Amino acid sequence: MKKLKIAVLAFEPTVTITEHLAAEAHAREYVYDVIKIPRIVVDAITRDPAITQLLAYDVVYYRTGLEGAGVFYLEQLLKQHGIPFINGIYRSHPYIRSKVYQLLTVADAGIRTAHTLSDVTGNFTEIAQLLGTPVVAKADISSQGRDVVLVSSQKDVDVLLEDGTKTWLFQSFIPHEYDIRVRVIGGKAVSAHSRYSKEGEFRTNCANGGKVVSIPEGDTKEQVYKLAEQVIEVLPLHIAAVDFIVGSEDGTPYFTEINANVGWSNDENKVTGADMSGLVVDYFESVVSK
Repeated sequence: MKKLKIAVLAFEPTVTITEHLAAEAHAREYVYDVIKIPRIVVDAITRDPAITQLLAYDVVYYRTGLEGAGVFYLEQLLKQHGIPFINGIYRSHPYIRSKVYQLLTVADAGIRTAHTLSDVTGNFTEIAQLLGTPVVAKADISSQGRDVVLVSSQKDVDVLLEDGTKTWLFQSFIPHEYDIRVRVIGGKAVSAHSRYSKEGEFRTNCANGGKVVSIPEGDTKEQVYKLAEQVIEVLPLHIAAVDFIVGSEDGTPYFTEINANVGWSNDENKVTGADMSGLVVDYFESVVSK
């Protein structure tokens, strides 16, 4: 295998890419650069050094930054030069970051989700009649459990809508003790762990104090692996985390979201037994060698 040159596009670098993934790439003696592109010269983009520098790499992994049309253009440019663009699927799925789009696409594929409304009225009475109470409200674009709240009155909804900068969706509350995160690389589920919320908190995200617990081999793990791979078939991110809430009453997994900006910690690797950094670099090798 030749010595790879790997570029990671990240406007907000994280420990996952600056330490864990970087260490794995350097251990294999690969060139590994985290690149931040704060702006592009739109009227001269084919000569913009911020963009043209990427043509010197063997593989480009998109994490954050260069939103919308910029990613759309870069995907086309890298394809023309035969450079794999990891998670650059904006030409086929321009709304991939939208939770409403994710839920519409997954539900249309026959995968169970919570009953969900994309509502512009903000009328809590009508929302509650359709969803029951309490209602889970989520910002259409967010991560790490931010902008996910329970609402139980018109006043709660009015507070959410006050600044007018976010689009909200509303969902039926599914009683649950934990959720499951499945990590998928190249269309194959490679690890899974459950997350339990801290006392007094309904969100299970680790950023909100959630506890990571291993999932024993068996029917549940096989089921969520299969479901996660079905999600990736319709939302074909190359490296992703697929999340499911598991209903307390019937043990049914409900798809909640897919996350392209996947992080992993040493503790999570120990719980799952999966070396995510190694698996990701293995994947880079595989797409370059094709």
